[in-house]
Amino acid sequence: MLSPEGRCFTFDQRANGFVPSEGVGVVLLKRLEDAVRDNDQIHGVIQGWGVNQDGKTNGITAPNGDSQTRLEKDVYDKYSMNPEDIQLIETHGTGTKLGDPIEVEALKTSFRHYTKKKNYCALGALKSNVGHLLAATGVAGVIKILLSLKHKKLPPTINYDTLNEHIQLKDSPFYVNTTCKDWDISEAQKRRAAISSFGFSGTNAHMVIEEYLDESKVQGPKSKVPVDRPALIVLSAKNEDRLRVYAKNLIDYVHPSTLDLRPLTPRLQDVAYTLQVGREAMEERLGLIVKSIDELLKKLEGFLANQGDVENLYRGQIKRKNRTLAIFTADEKLQEIIDKWVQRGKFSKLLDLWVNGLAFDWNKLYGEDQPQRISLPTYPFTRERYWASGDVLSPSHQTHQLNNGTSNDQSNDEVGFDMNLYEEALDQIEKNKISISEALQLTE
Repeated sequence: MLSPEGRCFTFDQRANGFVPSEGVGVVLLKRLEDAVRDNDQIHGVIQGWGVNQDGKTNGITAPNGDSQTRLEKDVYDKYSMNPEDIQLIETHGTGTKLGDPIEVEALKTSFRHYTKKKNYCALGALKSNVGHLLAATGVAGVIKILLSLKHKKLPPTINYDTLNEHIQLKDSPFYVNTTCKDWDISEAQKRRAAISSFGFSGTNAHMVIEEYLDESKVQGPKSKVPVDRPALIVLSAKNEDRLRVYAKNLIDYVHPSTLDLRPLTPRLQDVAYTLQVGREAMEERLGLIVKSIDELLKKLEGFLANQGDVENLYRGQIKRKNRTLAIFTADEKLQEIIDKWVQRGKFSKLLDLWVNGLAFDWNKLYGEDQPQRISLPTYPFTRERYWASGDVLSPSHQTHQLNNGTSNDQSNDEVGFDMNLYEEALDQIEKNKISISEALQLTE
């Protein structure tokens, strides 16, 4: 069952078993109409799916071709699909002499009921690349399909030289794809792929996924936000080092030299909105007001170069026990002031408050005309390796409890707070005499 060579030779004459591996995969499922309504980024659309059980077989690892065929036909019939429109099958493809031929023969039998086309559908097998991820193998195949749809490419099946002698593809709908090539379709088609995943105990799953064509990419942006409106770019991280890496990653993403690698140039307002509502606000914060991608690049580069004269750049660090700020932001009067700032376009004051810890509902900037959430660089986690060493943890590494189970930091919250000073600071803010940062310094 396990490959003695440590390689998975799916569909190949050398097939001699699979390679166990570890992995985790996550996808978010949502009703299509809800995702469209919420302006979500849609990577693919599930057109149909089904599961069944083998029942009695020759063993726990022995697949049942008849059950696989029955499942595939049930899915195509139930959802009124013609497999002639499927251009890629991501197979279970364990790389065994027994399993691969049974799976391919089941596919050939099910497809024959619908089409006589030959050699139009590519066979893929992710296990040749990453091994058998066991419980995660199905979701890994789904992610492979979604990436293939995104890039409009048919990825190759590796570790393949000569077709398994027990597999016959001549005059069948299938071929083993061995090169990365464009996923070409006719004007009347959509890119569509199917995936099969089979459990050790005989549970079979089959799903068909289709590309999502966003009409806004054809007809223009959905958002009615004026293109000349200033964009508020917000970045945050756990520490300054990660914040600087985040800024560098965003520079690389929007730089003109990389824009040609994507089908569409990102809209500035979409970039801003995604960073506002699609990222968690952390301790180290950076805020920018920009009117163009070029201006965004220059200001981010200025931040990385430690330039102190970058206009409309705001920088702050959130303290864990910033009781003063909590009182400020909870005040109804300050909330009214913030609403006026938004109405009057005084975004500099809003960013000044945000970098100092404000939790702000960014949707207030847009009303019903929300921009689109798009793919942007995600959090730049520190590249640290965590692996058990063989050393037993010493007492110095163990967790120590403080008296009464409380932290010494707690005493900071017991310091008295001068409400008169707070009221004076709030009044100065409203009269535009001091900034939020100055107010916080005044009341600390």
